[in-house]
Order: sequence, then C-alpha cells, then structure tokens
Amino acid sequence: MATTKKERDLENTKRSWEGKPRLGEESAGGFRGFINYDLSDAQKAAFPDWIESQDFGDVLGWYVADGCILSVKMDAKSNAFMASATQKRVGSPNTGLAVTARAAKPLLALERLLYILALLGDDWEKTQPVANPDRW
Repeated sequence: MATTKKERDLENTKRSWEGKPRLGEESAGGFRGFINYDLSDAQKAAFPDWIESQDFGDVLGWYVADGCILSVKMDAKSNAFMASATQKRVGSPNTGLAVTARAAKPLLALERLLYILALLGDDWEKTQPVANPDRW
C-alpha cells in the first residue's frame, strides 16, 4: 500500500497505463504526414494555466503508453528545440501521423507538444487535416 504522495502518484500512473500496448507490441504504420497545428491567440493565452494544471509525468506517460514515439532535438533551421510525436500504434486513427512543436528550451517544446496533442483529441485529422507536403 502506497504511503507517500510520490508512491500514490506512481501507482495512479501505472493504473492509467493498464491495457496499453507495451514497447514493441502492436507497433506499425508508415509515415502518412504532418499535422500542422497553429495555436490561436486564445489557446496561446490558455497554455500556462493548462500546463500548471497537469501532472507532466502522467501526460507524458499516457502518450508514450498509447504508442506515440516522442523526441526532442535541436532544429537548426529554426534555431530552436523541436519536440515531435509520431503515433505508431496499430488501430489508432493517428498511426503514421506526426505533430511537432518548437521552443527556445527543450522542456518547453515538449510541454507545447503535449498541449497540442491534448487540443487535437483522439483523432488528429478530424481537428486538423494533414499538411500539404509542400509545407514540410
């Protein structure tokens, strides 16, 4: 039985991952395209409150457990850090789609990416169509 807040949080996180595929399970799908999501002014203004209200580790863990491959790298073209998510889980409507976010700091890029994924919902293309390949 968990006694500390950290132990309880870990147990809750593990429960939220139950039933999700494990690493290497049900992973497939070729690249289908990018979802370019431009935040509105209202969404930009709401971001600080959203990130403060979330347990970053739980949100991050949920997307990873759901089959998203997340990465952060330096993007020389924009001179910023770029966080990306590509869904690889078989059966997901988002399999093969990629979403990115950029920021001056790597953690902020990842936080912005998770915010965009939350805004996109369960079916990314229903919220935002795949970008024209000329914009890649």
